[in-house]
Formats: sequence, C-alpha cells, structure tokens
Amino acid sequence: MDDLHYHLGQAERSARILGFIESDCDDDSDIYATFKVDRLARVISDTRYGPSFSNRITEEGGFVDAYESHEIEILKGLQPDHLPKEDKEILRDMGSVNPDAELRGLVYLAKTRVRKVERQNREVSVRQELKNCELELDQEEQKFRKALEIKEPELDHIPKRSRRWFKGVG
Repeated sequence: MDDLHYHLGQAERSARILGFIESDCDDDSDIYATFKVDRLARVISDTRYGPSFSNRITEEGGFVDAYESHEIEILKGLQPDHLPKEDKEILRDMGSVNPDAELRGLVYLAKTRVRKVERQNREVSVRQELKNCELELDQEEQKFRKALEIKEPELDHIPKRSRRWFKGVG
C-alpha cells in the first residue's frame, strides 16, 4: 500500500508541475527559466513510472483479466457516482476547478469506448493498450533526453542574474 501512495504522490506532483507549465509558460525559455533541467527530467520520469506501476498492480491483482471479460457490461452501466470519492479528491489535488464535471466527462469517454470496442471487435485488448501507453511514454522520455542533451550546452551559457532586487521588495 505504501508503494501505491508513493506512486500516486509522484503522479500528483508531476501533474501539478505539468499543469503549471501548460498554463503559465509561454515558450521553452519560460520553462527553463522557471525549472532546472534536472527537475524537468524527474517530472518526465515520475510521469512515466506512474502508469507502469498502475499497470503492474492491476495486472498482478487480476483486475485486467476480470475487466476484459466483462468490459462492455461494466462500461454500459458505469455512472460517476460509482467511482470512489478519492477520484474526485485526486482531480481536485491535480488542479481541477470542477472535479464533478471532469468525472462525468471521464465516464462519458469510458462509455464511448463501448462503441469502439464493439466496432473493433477486440483488435487491441485493454492490456495491450496499457502496454502501448507505457511504450509511448518511454519513447517520449527518450526524445526529451535527446533534446536535453542538445539543449544543455546552451543552458550553461545563460548568464546568472543578480538577485539584488529582492532587497528592496520586503
């Protein structure tokens, strides 16, 4: 259970940082002026390990097997009030202004999966989709690290700014 809370905490922190970047950083220079490169790399890593951990525990716990065998019935009957109250709290912690509306939206998206599943007739299983998600995150992390290697020498040449202006602020 401690692993679950640890990975959940990492995912929440990463989501808050990524939300801040998306809403308050206009371009790359804002991002690198606000965050150190090492911290950005850790956010990417934490984001990648969250789904990996979730996939592992759902697989080990037998949830995926049970879900896949009853997916259409589960999704057709799913309602927002069926979800645990912790889901709403997690959305709120991640910066959601209206977690009730977001949960309704997530349930709607899940229900649209029923139509996809019926059309695709199980071409790609849920298990495979989860693995594909992990693979995509791994690929994006590799792209980030390559871009970081190129960008890092540029960051070394950024002149340090004086912080003397803080003295007059307080």
